[in-house]
Amino acid sequence: MKPIHVQRRIVKPLPSPSSGGFKPEWQVPEVEYENILTIIRHEGRTYETTPATYAIHEEEELRDIILAHLNGHYKGDASGETFRRAGKTDIRIEAESRSAFVAECKMWKGPKTITESVNQLLSYLTWRDCKAAVVIFNKDVAGFTELLQKVRPTLESHIRIMKVSSDNGQAEWSCVFRSLDDDTRLVHVHIFVFNIFTSGKRKKDDPMTRTAL
Repeated sequence: MKPIHVQRRIVKPLPSPSSGGFKPEWQVPEVEYENILTIIRHEGRTYETTPATYAIHEEEELRDIILAHLNGHYKGDASGETFRRAGKTDIRIEAESRSAFVAECKMWKGPKTITESVNQLLSYLTWRDCKAAVVIFNKDVAGFTELLQKVRPTLESHIRIMKVSSDNGQAEWSCVFRSLDDDTRLVHVHIFVFNIFTSGKRKKDDPMTRTAL
């Protein structure tokens, strides 16, 4: 494995990829993966603190806010943008036209949201030890505790699951899945569920909403 070159804006550059007689696959170093998850976690907690401000947005817009914050911490070799939009709802780090990190952002539509998101990731993440995240926003369900109780059983019932560990009731789960087409390839997926439900929903064209934003 060789580390993909992601550089934090406030620290020294990561070591250059190693050279040798073979061409190793790219990977996001574990320390950077944890930092990426920390940034997403902080952003999601901000959403939860002021749900009325963020609940007016659709999943693509919520994704773009997270994307902007990630790129505020990291920069790539050429364009300055490490994290890119690809498709409707995901965020990616790519090298040599392949993805080494992907985050899928979805609105909660029941337990199927988890299954569909994981299946989508597994359908195109084929690198060994690829890092990924699923970020789910709840805007419509008032009983958030009951919602969370459905997450782990859904993950444990997935046909490709190897391991599920929860983060002490913090609405996060760290999972390891086998790739769809290769049992030796592992995909690490961190699941976030953020609650931005609010009973007093506002619309984007509400004058009070424009003032708040």
